[in-house]
Amino acid sequence: MLADSHWIEAQSQRRARKLEGWISECRNLVALELGAGHAIPTVDKFGEHYARRLTRVNPRDFKVPQGRRVGVADTALHFLERVDQFLDGQPDRRAT
Repeated sequence: MLADSHWIEAQSQRRARKLEGWISECRNLVALELGAGHAIPTVDKFGEHYARRLTRVNPRDFKVPQGRRVGVADTALHFLERVDQFLDGQPDRRAT
């Protein structure tokens, strides 16, 4: 991969099969893309293809296809800080 002389193709294929198996067991997969943007197309395509719900956070490349997807024009750090602030004001919902 990308002229990497240490790339182990068989290991990569095993991991891809394992991921595909896990994905096939998921009924409501959610993807949260933080800052990847369109510069990393494998991340773009993964969320768009596999996730039932997709949230893409990026200051420039936040647009998403129609459907169960949300694009947020923000930095990953600021977005996560806002989520943390929101959760601080919510009751604890951890399973006991």
